[in-house]
Parts: sequence; C-alpha cells; structure tokens
Amino acid sequence: MRFYVKFCAMLLSLATTAIAQPQTIELQLAQPQELTWSSGNALTLRWDEVVADSRCPNDADCVWAGEIELRLSVTPAGADSTALVLRLPERDDVASMGTVAGFSIRLDQVGPDASLASPPTVETYRAHLTVAPPGTLLPRAVTAVTPQGWAHLKLRMSADIDR
Repeated sequence: MRFYVKFCAMLLSLATTAIAQPQTIELQLAQPQELTWSSGNALTLRWDEVVADSRCPNDADCVWAGEIELRLSVTPAGADSTALVLRLPERDDVASMGTVAGFSIRLDQVGPDASLASPPTVETYRAHLTVAPPGTLLPRAVTAVTPQGWAHLKLRMSADIDR
C-alpha cells in the first residue's frame, strides 16, 4: 500500500511539473517579443538587422541559392542584452543556431522569399525561430530540397539545354 501511495504521489508530482518545451515564434524586424516558460525562464528577442540577404529570387535563375544573415538582441530576464548573428544556410563561422545564457535559439526560416517583382521590406520580413530554455534539448534543423531548390533549377536548366 505504501508503494502505491508513493507511486501515485510521484505521478501527481510529474503531472503538475510543467516540462519546459521549445517554443516556435515568428519575429518581425525591430519588434521585440517576450517568451516565458512555466519554469520561470524568460527571454526577450529583438531582430535588429538584416546583415545580408543574397537569397536567389524565386522568379530568377541563379547558380547559387544565396543566404540570409540576421542580427538579434537576446535579453534573458535579469541579464544584459547579447547580440547573436545567425545565417541560413550556416556557413563558415556563422551558424543557424546559437546559445545565450543557456537558451538555445535556432533560425528555421526567413520570409518572404526573395522576389524580383516584390523584394522583402522592413515591414514584410519574418524570421521563424525555435527557442529552448536552459536544460532543454533543441536538435538541429534538417534541411530538405524543395521544388524551388536545386532540383527545380536543374530541371529548368536541362529543359533550356534541350531546346
């Protein structure tokens, strides 16, 4: 009987303890966003700058997919702000994921896609990020080829050659 009572108490304890889960957010340029977890962790993110955007417009043919690099201000509750630079795709010394005060921050996507007809503006840029509090695992994102990626470009190039 004691075992049963202890077991039920343990289950109740686990059920009432919120496990901190990563949060996925959409962040606008120059618009701070506060994230909080039931564990008491809190963080404010602000997208300060598009450092570089050389992504190939979806209405153009390019030999390089390009990249986008952005700078965030990360401010954990009760701490000073830290600059974090992230890039998609990651290359050289700039990754798509970083850590500040134990918080893991991963850049998943930036929209809208580049376009010759209507390039992204300060008002239209959106960064999709996944943020995990200290002690929570955040796996690296998996990159997949989309129809607008290299496979699509290769098909278009081979069609042009066949003409």
